[in-house]
Amino acid sequence: MIFNLGKVLVLGLTVLSEASRATNYHSFSRRGLAVPQKSDRIPAEITIGGKLWTRGEIETALTNIFSKPFTNRVITAVGVSQNKLFQDAPDELVEYDLVKDQAGNVKISGDSNMRTYAPGAHRAIVKMPPANKPDERMFVGIASHGQTNGVFSSLWDVEKMIKDGAYIALEGQAGHLPPSWTVSMNDPQSNQKVTFRIQRNEIADAMDKGGGIKDKADGSFKKPIKVSKPVRNIVLVHKKNRFVRLEDASGNPLNQPAFCKRDVEGACGPPVQTSPDDPAGQNSEKNPKGNDDGEKGELDTETAGEATKDMKGDFEPPKITMEITEAAERYSKDIFADLASKRGLTEKVNKWSMSLEDVRKKIGYQRLTPESAKFVPSKSGSPGLSTGSVLVVAGVGFWVNGMIEAFTHNTTSTDRWAAGMSIVPVFGCGFQAAADVEHGEPSPIGTLLCVISDALLFTPAWPVGLAIQITNTIWKLVQNSPRPPKPTPEGVKLQRDEIWKRYLNENLYKYIYSHPNLYGNQNTSFSTKFNDSLAARSLAVLSEGAQRKGAARAVLLAASKPGTESPDSSNNSIRLVDEGFDAAMDTAIVHDQRQLLLHIANTLLADNQGSIHQAAKNFDKKLLKELEFNEKRKGNSWPIIQQVPEEHRQPNEATRQLLEEIAKYLEQAPAKEPNIYDIAYIIGQSKSMAALNPRALDLIDYLNTTAPGQSESNLHRITLHQVVQVARVLRGNISEQNISTKFPTNDHDGAKNFQILAAMKFGRVQDDLKQRDLDTNPAGTNDYLATHPFASPAEKNLEETDQLALVSTLPYFLTENLRGLQRVTHSQAISTFLEKADKGWQKSPMQWIIEIEKTKRENAEREAQRQADEERYPVT
Repeated sequence: MIFNLGKVLVLGLTVLSEASRATNYHSFSRRGLAVPQKSDRIPAEITIGGKLWTRGEIETALTNIFSKPFTNRVITAVGVSQNKLFQDAPDELVEYDLVKDQAGNVKISGDSNMRTYAPGAHRAIVKMPPANKPDERMFVGIASHGQTNGVFSSLWDVEKMIKDGAYIALEGQAGHLPPSWTVSMNDPQSNQKVTFRIQRNEIADAMDKGGGIKDKADGSFKKPIKVSKPVRNIVLVHKKNRFVRLEDASGNPLNQPAFCKRDVEGACGPPVQTSPDDPAGQNSEKNPKGNDDGEKGELDTETAGEATKDMKGDFEPPKITMEITEAAERYSKDIFADLASKRGLTEKVNKWSMSLEDVRKKIGYQRLTPESAKFVPSKSGSPGLSTGSVLVVAGVGFWVNGMIEAFTHNTTSTDRWAAGMSIVPVFGCGFQAAADVEHGEPSPIGTLLCVISDALLFTPAWPVGLAIQITNTIWKLVQNSPRPPKPTPEGVKLQRDEIWKRYLNENLYKYIYSHPNLYGNQNTSFSTKFNDSLAARSLAVLSEGAQRKGAARAVLLAASKPGTESPDSSNNSIRLVDEGFDAAMDTAIVHDQRQLLLHIANTLLADNQGSIHQAAKNFDKKLLKELEFNEKRKGNSWPIIQQVPEEHRQPNEATRQLLEEIAKYLEQAPAKEPNIYDIAYIIGQSKSMAALNPRALDLIDYLNTTAPGQSESNLHRITLHQVVQVARVLRGNISEQNISTKFPTNDHDGAKNFQILAAMKFGRVQDDLKQRDLDTNPAGTNDYLATHPFASPAEKNLEETDQLALVSTLPYFLTENLRGLQRVTHSQAISTFLEKADKGWQKSPMQWIIEIEKTKRENAEREAQRQADEERYPVT
């Protein structure tokens, strides 16, 4: 989704903001909570990714022409249940990257592909306005992102801060309420002075509920409220959305809080950074143990102690020394070598004439220092990683999980692309091939396809002249094609379509399929290059994981002091690190492989130099240009023109009209481009897919990752539903535009990605079945069939139960029962079953079987009735 609102909107937004400051800084939300307007919703200053951002810089970032629908997919750590962020914000949100270059300048790009290759780790979340009200765009907050575009935390959540009372102003002075402050008063029951803390959200809740007695003299409202523990009866005094004071039951004013400047990060305490498990931001990185009174003085010791215990548990990591750092590097080197060896990557590195150390240098490996952030765990770790063995100290499990989360959250797809780009000269097509293309040197189709695969797999840089070279290659097919009879619009279109189909089937699709009989182990084959790309990207993940795993090991071993921890406990700590990091690295690699597959499919159809879309557009354009009447056209023109009757060879009105008619006909019927599911089906058949982790195309696993917390029955239902939908699109029964978007999280992007992977799985299953048939009957092998993919999935019955079972990977009890459905009305039976299943998401496995059996009976009854009708009313 692209919005080109321009800087005019932001400038207008700022002017309106200044006008609101001059009159009334806030409007009202609900009854009495203050709501910031326009640019006041943006922090005046905030640190994002270690860099200071001002309000003006964020507004500049919002002028970027490229934005994307915001998908709130919170990543769930092992053993940690998380809810979505921005729950109180409106729907229909979009996100803008917040990225600065090395000089500290805000990055703005008009390139819609920018986010494809390097998505920002931090993004501004915005509610877009109606088309007729462009000045109503509303800033919602700032999110920290990571792999799978999951949201890790909100660095600024306006709606949550409103609810927390962060914008409640103080009557008669500048500033706003701090998160809490200390109050002293006489307790009427004990007649002693007591001191306790007032929480801002208690004040906000009372103001939000409204009510109270109005003081006609000054217009303020008074209402008795109960706050804090133990409960104290006090009176809140406020004027609309401004806090006046607190009073005791006798009307005596209590001490006022010190004000804070709300729109500067950290000035009002920790709520500026929140996470799903910490919506109020009490454990924020910005203020984990700090004084949030807004005044000088000590934080309540009981509260501070609980906060420290919550954050660190009972485990206190040692101070990081050079000795620990050097030990971590030794472990990192050994762990990386072991991981690479176990995954068969050492042989790949040797093939590149490199060492593992060379690979690390290429991908920008930096040695640890005592100050390295890789010794610091994420703040949202959970002791839930403990497996119940000798390791009973909750703090260790918390700390280890924090270290694993830090790895998961800080390893982005950008690292993987950088790895591929750094190693590509070793096994790419070479700079000369790309240079030849850019300088217009004629290149064979094999070289062009190799250059395309380099751009798909390793680098976003497309050679400038690639599109022209591809068009010229297709045009050679035109020049070498048999001459048709006298040209007609339909005849020329038929020849055009055949030539276009030949380019796809005999060149691009065949290259992607990469059968060894045609390509062997050539370094320029798609299969070899795809495998090399997977290897390079996996090595980047493993290198990062090995270093963080080594750091965790070194810290735990340094913390194991003689006499304080049993050997068993120490061993369990290390085992926890090993198992946790290995699982996290496997998941990161699987996720990265999925992202690469989705990238390849989408990029092949995008508007770039090497895409199918660009090739089709350029081919049609060249064909139409050739059909234009030109006085210089001679008798030895291209084949179709040569078939113009001899008497019309010289320019005359009849010839011109004929060519114009053909051109107009072709213009209204351009070369047919495959849809995203057709391309995914081709990719799925590729021999290169054998190198994938089996989880990469496991649809149930993908759902568990993108929509955690779903019941097993719901996973089965949505998988079957979407797999059948994809089968129907591939067969041409429904259009790409009409495919279902049902998904557990109501996320259209998530549904689309699931469907693309399902189409690839159909291709993988189809090629496996084809290979099985070829192995069974080698004597009757058709060379073309063996070495080319199925380009037309409509020719295959993809909705057969066996294929649905293999693609969906549904459990045995479901697939076995589905096989009982009669083939003759199989599609209708599946549809009927899904309609029933849609009515209840939480059906148990037994209920599923009952539904299937009921569908079988109804199906059999319909079939029996049909046969009876045929016997009773025979067709004559």
